[in-house]
Amino acid sequence: MRANIFEALELPLGRCLTLLMGENGAGKTSVLDAMAVVLGEIQSHLPRIHHDSGVFG
Repeated sequence: MRANIFEALELPLGRCLTLLMGENGAGKTSVLDAMAVVLGEIQSHLPRIHHDSGVFG
């Protein structure tokens, strides 16, 4: 497995669907793993909403 195959990547995402296609070993999983790390980091800084706060009915 190759690590750090991208030095930098700009990936425009569609509003509804973005298709990520490439040959085996092109780095599709690396891109998805990086996105999961970034989204997890963003999510960890969002305020917590509890079910008993009335927000969910």
